[in-house]
Amino acid sequence: MNILSKTYFYLFLFAIIILIFAYKKPNETFDVNFHDTYYIIKNSHLGILLFTFFSILGFIHLYILNNNILINNSFLYLHTIITLIGTIIIWILVKFINYYNSQQSLEDILKAIRINQYLTYSCIFTTLIILLIQIIFLIFFIIRNFK
Repeated sequence: MNILSKTYFYLFLFAIIILIFAYKKPNETFDVNFHDTYYIIKNSHLGILLFTFFSILGFIHLYILNNNILINNSFLYLHTIITLIGTIIIWILVKFINYYNSQQSLEDILKAIRINQYLTYSCIFTTLIILLIQIIFLIFFIIRNFK
């Protein structure tokens, strides 16, 4: 079995890539505007948080593989794909939201409001899917680990 078929490899690789991008421009911010609440997070802080999250997931996947815990390989691949692609989709959606928030003319602002609403709902939906797959993965891990 080669390294590319092991899910922990992708999680560790993604964690390192996130850390590199976070410290490429550490003083820039990641802005998220949900209705009347505005979140501003420094890239370096977000990078450390996501690096920690993906590293922990990678170690859990490595633990599952090394201890021969019986979790379906298809589910491990699905968990990895949804987590990684979902994170990329959220990042892209937030970039689009920030782009549409920077429009200046009244027509552009009115058009951007509706687009922002759809983008925000898409971002929330993607986040909920990622959270759901994490909860299901954690339940499977706990049940299989302590059996």
